[in-house]
Amino acid sequence: MKRWLAIVLAGLGGCTASHPIQTQVHVRCVATGAPVEGATVRALAGTLFLPTQQPTLGMAPGETIGPTPDPAASAGRTDAQGIAHMPLASNRPITLRIEAPGCAPLAIRIEMDAHGVARGALWTAAGPRPPSAPPPEGRPLEARVTRPVQPRVR
Repeated sequence: MKRWLAIVLAGLGGCTASHPIQTQVHVRCVATGAPVEGATVRALAGTLFLPTQQPTLGMAPGETIGPTPDPAASAGRTDAQGIAHMPLASNRPITLRIEAPGCAPLAIRIEMDAHGVARGALWTAAGPRPPSAPPPEGRPLEARVTRPVQPRVR
């Protein structure tokens, strides 16, 4: 059964190898639209796994069923224009965690395909929070991910 589930998930496109894609992560303040300089951007690429009822040696939730992401993680810092230049793994969901002095931390999920950003190119802010959660301290941030503009060769 476990083997068949892995085959079905692989057939759904979850086991595609990844490669690094150069991206630009843009970070700005929600209230003013001003770029945020000095924000730390951390990216963690997702890996598909097959859950199991049996504990594993590494206490992992199950066995991975696809190739590992390349790169598995990356980090960058925004410049004066609020842009961090960093490689992200293709064909994967990516979690971005963004922190800047005086701002509320931001965590967003984007999707990368074989050629670039499949979901995440639009400005994205923090989602709704539970009513019982305290309001975040600091200015809210929003971010988007784009590919660098390549100069045309004539």
